[in-house]
Amino acid sequence: MSRKKLLFIIPFVLIVGFFYFPSLKIDTKNINKPDKTNISDSSIKNLIPKEALLREYKKIPNLSPESYLVLYVLNSKTDELLEPSRRWSAYTSCASGIEGRAIEGNYHLALIQNNKLINDVSIPGSGSNVDLSTGKPLPPSNNIRLAYQNIRMNADPAYLKLEGSEPSVEQLEYTDVDLMNFQDLNGDGYYYEFLLNGFTLACGHTEHLVLGYSKANNKAVVYPIINKDQTFYWVDNFLPNSEGKVEQGWSCGDHGSDTEEKNTYRFDPKKESYYLEGSSTKKCY
Repeated sequence: MSRKKLLFIIPFVLIVGFFYFPSLKIDTKNINKPDKTNISDSSIKNLIPKEALLREYKKIPNLSPESYLVLYVLNSKTDELLEPSRRWSAYTSCASGIEGRAIEGNYHLALIQNNKLINDVSIPGSGSNVDLSTGKPLPPSNNIRLAYQNIRMNADPAYLKLEGSEPSVEQLEYTDVDLMNFQDLNGDGYYYEFLLNGFTLACGHTEHLVLGYSKANNKAVVYPIINKDQTFYWVDNFLPNSEGKVEQGWSCGDHGSDTEEKNTYRFDPKKESYYLEGSSTKKCY
């Protein structure tokens, strides 16, 4: 993205805030709901660091031996519990990127099989965070913010606010957010991956990261995204379909963009990573 475009967007972000909404754009038809678990919180807590916050765990569907992916957080900090009147003002700007009540910290993904810890990976922080007052990149950090709770009108389409109406008490109630929604995001036919949402640069432009279970290596994995000679983990609007293909970029007029950018990524099963298959840029006017 050009410096000119970034400088245009930063003031906009200052106004709407940078939030994210974890269930946005997830294809519910491509989600496999896992079976009920046969493992306890205490069993998992015995396998992860004592100081860790156990955020979420789910049984990997249709996998033998019985296996679980676990999300836990080190150095965690949970947002305060807001009163309904404050939730309305805090969680209603830029609906495509509202994180609601979040937990910040160093997130880890672990694989547990037969009550044993197989492996544990630290989830990298977004490399695109910027100081909104200067526009300069912030130092790399593994600390990220992921939603813990959101208000119903953000988390459930049935509770969406009607145009021109004030939200009801029920619409402003907190509801828990699931981060792990298994999908097939690499085209292998298995529902072993899920998405996390990270830094939101502007409305409609949120970075995503793909992680899950690698059948080939029997490990929990965070999938890299290869762009020529650079490796990323978080990429703007990185939303793979069930064939492992991603199409993203910027369209003409999007937040004042005077160029059209199109990028196509595909999953490489041999390298277990996504790679840039092609890209194009052209002036809009």
